[in-house]
Amino acid sequence: MNNQNQENTAYLSFIQDLNQMLTDYNINQLSRP
Repeated sequence: MNNQNQENTAYLSFIQDLNQMLTDYNINQLSRP
């Protein structure tokens, strides 16, 4: 069960990083003149 929890944590961390990357990308697109 502990191994599953570690996988879930890694997955959530990956999703959060991806979400942050997309957010930064969207902000860069919107801030274009």
